[in-house]
Parts: sequence; structure tokens; C-alpha cells
Amino acid sequence: MIGSSAEDASRCANALRNSGQPVRMESTETREGLLRLLETEPADLVTINADSATLPPDIAIEMIREENPAASIILLSENPPAWAEYARENGVRDLLHSISIGRLVFAIQREYHTLLLRQELAHTRHRLANAELRFQKLLKSSRDAIAYIHQGLHIQSNAVYRELFGLSAEDMESITMMDLVAPEDRNTFKRLLRQAGEKEVRKKLRCRHRDGGEFEADIELHPLEVNDEPCLQVLIRTDSTNGELQARIRQLIDRDPHTQLFNRHAFVGALERIQTTGGFRDNAMLMEISIDNFAELCDREGIDKGDRLLKKTAEILRSHFSDDLLSRFGDHEFLVLTHSRKSPDEVAERCLDTLHQGSIQEACELAEPPEFSLGAITSSQASNLSALELIRRCRRAARYARTERDPASEPISVFNDIDLEEPVVPEVDTEIVGLIDGALEHDGFRLLYQPIVSLEGDTRENYSVFVRLIDENDVEREPAWFYQHANRSERLSEIDRWVIRRAISELSRHRSIGRKINFHITLSHDGALDDSMLLWVCDCLREFKAKGAWLYFQFDLELLQQRPPGLMRLIEGLKKINCQISCNGIKDGFTNYDLLQHYHVELVRLSPELTRDLPSDVKRQERLAELNAGLQQAGMKTAATGIEDANTLATLWSMNINYIQGYFLQEPAPQIDVVGNE
Repeated sequence: MIGSSAEDASRCANALRNSGQPVRMESTETREGLLRLLETEPADLVTINADSATLPPDIAIEMIREENPAASIILLSENPPAWAEYARENGVRDLLHSISIGRLVFAIQREYHTLLLRQELAHTRHRLANAELRFQKLLKSSRDAIAYIHQGLHIQSNAVYRELFGLSAEDMESITMMDLVAPEDRNTFKRLLRQAGEKEVRKKLRCRHRDGGEFEADIELHPLEVNDEPCLQVLIRTDSTNGELQARIRQLIDRDPHTQLFNRHAFVGALERIQTTGGFRDNAMLMEISIDNFAELCDREGIDKGDRLLKKTAEILRSHFSDDLLSRFGDHEFLVLTHSRKSPDEVAERCLDTLHQGSIQEACELAEPPEFSLGAITSSQASNLSALELIRRCRRAARYARTERDPASEPISVFNDIDLEEPVVPEVDTEIVGLIDGALEHDGFRLLYQPIVSLEGDTRENYSVFVRLIDENDVEREPAWFYQHANRSERLSEIDRWVIRRAISELSRHRSIGRKINFHITLSHDGALDDSMLLWVCDCLREFKAKGAWLYFQFDLELLQQRPPGLMRLIEGLKKINCQISCNGIKDGFTNYDLLQHYHVELVRLSPELTRDLPSDVKRQERLAELNAGLQQAGMKTAATGIEDANTLATLWSMNINYIQGYFLQEPAPQIDVVGNE
């Protein structure tokens, strides 16, 4: 309340409280006091005494709206008619008599509810904008041919749809859906259109390519609305035996949808093929180009500008390395296999000059320039190295360049692998590391699956995914045998990738035959903090036509407690593609539910120690019941692990635990066909 006495402000506050309205009121009668209040917190709802001699309403309104243009202002006066014209011209929300406390309380409550509605509207608009953005990205990245038509005309279509018919985006604006159907099937398509206005319909029809060729397609029509206008979604699937289509699909699988460069999987495969068919040329060189401050730029300036930065950088690199094998290898990393008689330093300098001259900051409208670092390794250093090891050394070189950068120098730096000696890693068994490298290159790992059974009748089947290393004697080695060596030799992230890709492939196979299966995959510390892991998951989902909702990604509690900066970015990304989050290793006495909620944890896996000797330990039963109730009240489901006998199972049943897992149900097995939820 501005310009009113402390006594009037107190009377108004008491009247509001008596009417049930929570109040935190500030009042002042001077310009200095108002300035001090606004510096503390911008006001949402303000009353101004228009009759104040110490603080004229013109000044008060200007000061308030400078901090919050949307603030609701109510003008008070002992002579309201004298201020009516002024109130109208200045857009105040109400004009009341100073002593009319009852009407003032009514007006404040009305403005308060209006404020809540405005905030809800702004939030809804923001969510709508994000939903439309996600819809557009999903449409563009889909491997299915999708279009939206209204009265037969195309409203939107994705690249797969246009490519299927050999048409450009401009062509689609002037062509009808009927034009794309072969003449002998057009009457059938007309009937399909009429039926689709009421329900989803599906039919195999002959379609026409731009070059005149025809092909058979399975067409689905779904009625829906786009921008509040009724329309039909067209989903087209063609004969999978069509070789040309398979080639196009293969191309889509191998390409990053944002930059159209090779993705990580395709790039590694290409390197392996080169190695097995004659090896690298003498002047070959593998180089990584990384946008070091990409995450910070996205956080500060938005994902849209981050996407533009990626596309612009890819465009410049594609032009610079026109005939070379170029990939978007990670979230903000590009790898290229190039060839040059010049030294790595000269090649890197030329690449950096090209990026520097590309006016990326201006083109992407960034407030700060992108910072690059490069790492390189030549073919002379690649003898007897696997493709993955070659990439690993190249990335190590780039990482070294980043960490050794002089902050006062140009925001780009150059380094190559020539002078970088292999670090001495203590207590690493090189033979085991060699086995790991061989397993990564030749699928020498094996996945095992153990059921997580619902005690509530969940019809979906849940399985934990475990990895085993097969040694040279075909003996199955558990992670305890090789993980520490993988960790010290920086192989954990690559093992995670192998597990994710193989698990999603297996999951997609089961889903395709109608089984409702979810996989629970644990990410290592390195894998969780690898900023290219999210892109890898997306590529695998796209390649095997899988959905993120079929996957739980598990993180150790110890990692969550460390709160590393990159972890939240990965988890938020996984949530955006509908993956679910779970936490391993909850122990007795745990109470930090806020930490789990902060990381959007939906399923909590209780440590096996909590179920050990459970039937005979009453105090442990009480502590476990209390922990389980607390986690469920915080909105999370619980899974008890290490179940070894029927008595423990019966005890857990009485505690309302959601899921159970252990050898009593089934030991980890290479096949998924034994245990259901019955």
C-alpha cells in the first residue's frame, strides 16, 4: 500500500486476514521507501493513495511499472470522481474511496485470483509452446512417413514422407493427397477419407512416386486437430522388402537428424570397415572438434539457439571437409577422418580458422562466442589399434586441449596426439583391458536378465539387465572381475553404450511380438556423466523403433549424492524422451527424499542388506516398513532386492512393497521366457 498510513495498511491487512486471505503486506508513504521495497521484490498488487502529498501517483505508478509492467494497481482517493479520467488513462485496475475497506478487500481478492489465473495462463502457454516444439522435433525425427492433411491438402509433412514420394517441401504445398494415390485406388481412398472423419482407418493402397513409379503402401488415417483446425494424420508404411526404401531407411538410421551427418554408430562402423578392408591411408588423420561451452550456451540462451549452433557448425565442417568421413559423434562433438600431407597442427589451424571465419556467433544470434577445441591422431599412430581405441585416443587429445587451454588466449585451442604420451594407469591389467576392447569390437559381452516382479499385479514385465564379459576360454566373467580395470582405463562409458544398444535391440524384438516388457539399465559413473550418452540413447531408440517409456535408467545413490553438474542435464533429457529414472542402493536410515525427487526418481531399489534375515529380525522389519512408507509417500515406487527365500517374500508382501527381485524368483538368465507376474 503506497501513500497510505501504517494504520490504514494495518486495518486493510486485518480485514483481508479475517476474510481468509493470506497476506504479506508492505507499505510506505515516501519515494525512498517505495524504491527500497521495489529493490527487494517487484510488486504484483499495489494500492496507491492518489491524495498523498509526499508521493504523487504519477511517480509511484512509473516506479512500479518499471519493475513489473503487469502489476495490478488500485487507486484510492477521498474523492474518486476527481481521479476517474486519470485512472482510465493510466490503466489502473480499480478506483475506490479511501475509507471503503470492505470494497478494497473485495477488489484485492479479485485481483489476487486474476493474478493466479494470469500465472496459470502464462504457464499453460509456455507448456503449449514446448509441446509444439517437441511435436515438431518428433515429426522431423520420425522414421515413419507422416503428414497432416486438411480437405485433402497437405498442411505439414516430414522428410521421410516427402522422400517417399520424391517431392520437396515446396511441392507439397500445391499437391493433394489424392495426387499421390494411383488412379485405380482413388475411389477406395475417397471412401477411406470419408470414414476417417469419424474413426481411425487403415488400408493398403497403390501410391505414385514423382518419377511415375508405383508402390504399395499401408496407409493409416487418424482424425485429430492441428492449431485448433480439424485434420487427418497420415501415416504411411511401405513394403519392407522394397530395397530402395530399405536403403533410405538405412540412411535415416545412420544419420543424425539435426545435422544430417553420420551418427556415432555409423561412424564407428565405417572406421571398422576401413580397417578390415586395407586399413587407413598413410596421410589419414582422425580429428575431434568439440564445442566446449555448448551446455552453458544452451542453458543461458535456449535449446533453439543450441540447435542452430550445431547445424551451423556442421554446415561449416561439411563444407570444409567436403570429401571426408564426418560425423556428429556426441552431443556437441564432431569427428572427422580426413587426409592431408600437412602436419596435424596445420590441418587443425585451418579448420579452426574456417570455424572462426564462419561468423557462427552472429548467424546463431549468440551473446557469447562458441569455444572450440581439437584433438588429432594420425594414421601412423593407429597401427594395431582398434577403431574404438583410436577414437578414444583422439578424444583424449581433445580433452587434453580443453584442460590445458589458456583462458586469456583465443577461445579456441589446438592440440594433437603426437606429443601426448600414454598415461601410466596404476593397477590396470592390460590383458583384461585387451579383452574388454575385443569384446567391444566383436560383441564379446553377454547380457543377462533377471525379473523384477510386481506384487500389485502390474501386467508389464520388468527385467534388470546385467552384463558379463566372455574371456578367451569362453568363461563368463562377472563385472567384479573386469569393472575396476574398465574404470581405470576409461572403458566404462563404452561398455554402457554396448549394453544400451544391445538391450534396446532385444527389447524391441520382444515388443514387436506383443510382450509388454520394460528393461532396467544401470549407468556407470562415467556413462552418466558422458554428455554424448543421451544422443546415443536417442540414436538406438530410433534405430530399433523402440520407445523411451520402455526403459528405466538406474543411477547409484552415491552418484546422486555427489550432484555432478552434468547428471541433471542427462536425466532431464531422458525424461523428455519418456524414459524413467530409478535409484540403486537405498540403505537403512535413508531419509533424503528431496534428493530423489530433485532427480525425478520414480522407482527406488532397496539394498539387499535391508532384506537379509528379515523374517527373524523384527526391528529390521519395522525400519524397512517405515522406509518403504516414507518413499511411497514421497511419490516413488519401491523394489526390494536380494530375495532368497519364501519367508522373506511373505514378510515383504505385508509391507506393501511394490516390486521384488532376487534369486528366489530367478537368477539372471540369457533368455526372457521363464517368469511372469503371476
